[in-house]
Amino acid sequence: MFNKNDLSLSKNLSTKPLNLIDWMKKKSEDTKVMIQCLLCNQDFDIFSNTDLKIYLAHLLKTHKLVISDVDHIGHFQKYNNYWKDRFKEGTIEDFCFKINTNSGQNDKGEIESFYLLSDDLPEDNELRKKLNIFKLEKALSQQEIERNDRNYFRKCLFCAEEIGNNRVNLLNHMSTNHNFNIGHADNLVYFDEFYQMLSNRMDMFKCLFCEKIFYNKQILKEHMRKKQHKCINPNNKEFDKFYIINYLEYSKYWQEIKQERDLDDYKRNSPEPNPSIEDWNDPVQTYYCLFCDEQFEDEDGIMGHMNLKHNFDLKSIDFLSFYNQVKLINYIRRQAFLNKCFICQKNFDSKEILLNHLEEDDHIKEFPDMDLWDQPEYYFSTFEDDNLLCLLNDNGYNKDESKIQVIPEELNIEIKKELLDSLKELEI
Repeated sequence: MFNKNDLSLSKNLSTKPLNLIDWMKKKSEDTKVMIQCLLCNQDFDIFSNTDLKIYLAHLLKTHKLVISDVDHIGHFQKYNNYWKDRFKEGTIEDFCFKINTNSGQNDKGEIESFYLLSDDLPEDNELRKKLNIFKLEKALSQQEIERNDRNYFRKCLFCAEEIGNNRVNLLNHMSTNHNFNIGHADNLVYFDEFYQMLSNRMDMFKCLFCEKIFYNKQILKEHMRKKQHKCINPNNKEFDKFYIINYLEYSKYWQEIKQERDLDDYKRNSPEPNPSIEDWNDPVQTYYCLFCDEQFEDEDGIMGHMNLKHNFDLKSIDFLSFYNQVKLINYIRRQAFLNKCFICQKNFDSKEILLNHLEEDDHIKEFPDMDLWDQPEYYFSTFEDDNLLCLLNDNGYNKDESKIQVIPEELNIEIKKELLDSLKELEI
């Protein structure tokens, strides 16, 4: 729709801060976790996930062996050593499932045999359960140490204040003062590593939820506040290590455990006999077109409709600051509701006639005069819960914008009176 002015913020992401915690790990004495291959004498260091993947790739490529659900194994070094000793007592086929490729009548190519070491084997299942208990006991022991540590001092992730005595005070401070909640101390473990990971991301100006990278910390904090991203991404498995719930059952992540608990609670509290989770329906967000009566339940649908049907690209206004985008969209929404052209201010008898005018005169491609929409009244939506505003991009900062002092605008007398009358009706 609109031509972007040269207001985009140039970012140089080629230079990133060094990951201090990774560097310190490599420098520490316990940087190697050496194991020997299950089926040969080659040694591997599995200290990091990358190292472990190299070893698993070796098993697949060299020995045609796959270990299922590696992420659920409580102590991989002990697991590997156990099966290496067992493999010495028999052949690989005695312990693993054999899978042949290209074994169908119509399959072409050479038949290859692969072997799967899985917890479907009772012996493997029992081993994994024991290793998970070992992992859980180790985590609980570490959690007890952290709970009794009264000499813990760290700076808040969002302000310069240093919080001390224990980890609970730091968590409470960030939750109460900055609306950042990552859980109660009783639910967390290995907190020092967790805190350092979060701190490193903040130092890189990286959002803890959506993981976008921003120009500076102030813009990052504004983004997290406006988008309500003051939390961690629950789907990022890097954080699973720091929550005790992930140590309870070796074959399940916290999402599965929580879903089972929620279902149990629902069954206990539901008046209906044998309720089904399939009867639950999540509330659906509805996006209304700016110009016509079409509505959609997903972002791609509404964006595609306005692009194709009305030649209007919502992303074309992201060179504006976030609040200016809000005012512009609220202005256009108001004019469309009143059957009024947002460019020439002409009134029309119906929405269809207005749309014809916008298309025939190419007004839909024009940018309205800033004096028309840059008014404080357009901070307020025409419709309650206008979800289209949630799709606005808040990256449209220019280099000088962060230096601009924002001064509240004075409402005119008519708007003040209208607002006061509305408040009186609500008995506020």
